[in-house]
Amino acid sequence: MSIVKSFFLILILILVFISLNLLPINWYLLPLFLGGILSFNKIIQKTKSPDYLNDTFFYVWIVFFLTTFVAPLIHFSRDYWIENVYILPRDWSSLSLITSSILLFGMLVFYFMEKLPVKEITQKQTWKFKNNAGFIIVILMFISFILQTLFYLKNGGIIGVIKTYSDRDVMSEGNFAGFGLYFIFSEIFPYLLLLLYFIHARNKTTSLIRVLIFLLLMFISALYFGGLRGSRSNTVMTMFQAILLIHFSIYRFKRVHFIVMITAFFLFMIIGRIYKSEGINFIENYNEYEDYQISKKTSSVESIIITDLTRYNILTYEIFMLENNPHYQYKMGSTYLASILTFIPWGSPIKDQLDLTTRTEAAGQLMFNYDGQQRTLSRKNTRIFGFIGESILNFGYISILFSFFALYLCLTLIKLWSISITNQDARYYFISLLPVLVINLIDSDSNNVAFFVVKRIILMYLIIWTITFKTKENINGSGIYH
Repeated sequence: MSIVKSFFLILILILVFISLNLLPINWYLLPLFLGGILSFNKIIQKTKSPDYLNDTFFYVWIVFFLTTFVAPLIHFSRDYWIENVYILPRDWSSLSLITSSILLFGMLVFYFMEKLPVKEITQKQTWKFKNNAGFIIVILMFISFILQTLFYLKNGGIIGVIKTYSDRDVMSEGNFAGFGLYFIFSEIFPYLLLLLYFIHARNKTTSLIRVLIFLLLMFISALYFGGLRGSRSNTVMTMFQAILLIHFSIYRFKRVHFIVMITAFFLFMIIGRIYKSEGINFIENYNEYEDYQISKKTSSVESIIITDLTRYNILTYEIFMLENNPHYQYKMGSTYLASILTFIPWGSPIKDQLDLTTRTEAAGQLMFNYDGQQRTLSRKNTRIFGFIGESILNFGYISILFSFFALYLCLTLIKLWSISITNQDARYYFISLLPVLVINLIDSDSNNVAFFVVKRIILMYLIIWTITFKTKENINGSGIYH
């Protein structure tokens, strides 16, 4: 049984870490142990299905496993938690008991809620691409290219953008502040390129070489349209969506292909992480990379897990600051409303009139103004708290009782919608984007999620709605692989 295998594997790993004096013995080990068993067992169960990559909750349980089990092992074994803060806890293990218990509660909510029957969604229409869909997409790609090129020209070309990013003040908004709305339109090129490929390549015989050539073009376009200004997540999410969409509807990748892609992912994230921290200085002094890693106490793969894929340390430190910052006031939903209004044309005046606090401001107030001194006037919080962390910023610990249920219902609606879309429907384009959306909902804050939804879903949905006609024909069938 998978539960027995999970039990012994997690137990052995914990005992090995304890025997090597890499884990302190404390009560946090109990929820860590149970959470590791539960999440790993669910992953094993999910992989037994042939369509597990198309299962929304497969990615949910991967995030749970990394956050609840893998991340704390790395933090304790490396004695690396958080940097550039004013006060630190003396005992991380007692705080981790609270963090791991919160996460275990969330996993139990998901575990039992998944057992409940749900009513499937039925689509009344099938969206089909018009004959001139490709031509319209090419025009939009050209506009996107012009806008992005103008951005580079305005900022000194590609090298100028790289240097501007390198010279930024990491504690401020940076030199690209105010470009958010502009980027939504200028950086849409890769998504349009993928849509164009989806239209012309599906249901046709293709080869691995052709697919790899297209993925190379996607990677180059993702770098040009956002990657060079330090947006690693933008590049990774674009490539992840492209790979899954191709796998689901154009070309069936083999396991060895995914292994190579995962290796490439970590390699890119390693380089991207250093570029994000060092900018062009890393390119000019690449031989100092080893010293850089040692100074961070963690290996590249470990650092990616604890900084890009999980929020365990941030949630733990948030708990510590809630106990040590009597001046912090809960925002009562202000950060969510501020994130939504940011992407509405008339939203800024409303946000100012209501005196709303953004998620970034709320996090800075909690982390830096612990003694009443307004350090957030000169220092900006750049850390991401995630879904649970932001809910606590707004409503305190009471939010834990309903936030996991709200998250589960949201993810279930996403899953039901994805199941209702056939592979011959134009909206199938979004199926490969949903796993990325799921990870963002869990690990990102509301401002990041809002930007993701507007840029990658709403705008593309409007475009696809425009270039398709609707029919009541009910098409059934599975994807075609070659």
